[in-house]
Formats: sequence, C-alpha cells, structure tokens
Amino acid sequence: MKAGFIFTLALVVLAGAASAQKIERSKKLTQEEVPVNVVQALHKDYSTLPEKGTWKLYFIEDTYTSKLTPQLYSFSCKKDGGEKVEVFFKPDGTTDHANGVQASMSVGSNQ
Repeated sequence: MKAGFIFTLALVVLAGAASAQKIERSKKLTQEEVPVNVVQALHKDYSTLPEKGTWKLYFIEDTYTSKLTPQLYSFSCKKDGGEKVEVFFKPDGTTDHANGVQASMSVGSNQ
C-alpha cells in the first residue's frame, strides 16, 4: 500500500514538473509595440533600410507562471532589389545579428 502511494506521489510530482516548461515562441508586432530603444537602434544603425517592414518578437514563455521573457526583436524587409533583410536586436536595443545588410558606420558609432 505504501509503495503504491509513493509511486502515485512520484507521478504527480513528475507531472507537475513537466507542466512547468519554458516554451520558445514568436509573435508579430506593430512598430508601436516595439520598445523605443529598439526602433531607435534600427533607425540609427540601419538608416538605409526602408521604413516599411515587419517586426517580430521572439520570447520564452514559462507555462507555470505565464511569464513572458523577450529574447530578440527582429525587423524584416526587402531592399529595392528584392533581397530579403533581417536585423535582430536584443531587448536593450543592441544589434544581435543581421542578414543581408551591414550597419551604417556613422561618426561616434561603437561598431
């Protein structure tokens, strides 16, 4: 009887731990939903890119607490020649990486 109880308790604990997972997700955003420091970094470091593009948030969701933790913001667009450009920013506004474009090298830039 005790063995059955302990086994059942162990299963409940394991089931609870399994439900407290962290899941990576993404969501499309409007420019108004993107933090100001990230939008400013795009305009400062990638001034040659068109204004029209798509913003996306990559985040981790803790299913136990329902807490969302931003990991990256991305801006995607197409250059005049049709080449796809993607720029990824950390939540603090620094560039993580970019595909299809290099940052504008302005005076006083840290890059």
